[in-house]
Amino acid sequence: MGQAPPPRKNQTSTENNTTENQRVQRYRPRRERMKQTNLQTLTQAHITDWKLECENTL
Repeated sequence: MGQAPPPRKNQTSTENNTTENQRVQRYRPRRERMKQTNLQTLTQAHITDWKLECENTL
């Protein structure tokens, strides 16, 4: 059995990224996550505007 060639410097970080991405994708696809975040942000902003409007009306 021959020796394995020494790993390149950026190889480990790429591998870590890949496993990390796969782990994240197992929970929810990236686009779905983005949609969820956008929805939460929009809803939060909408609620804040609505509260301000109510306070101004009173």
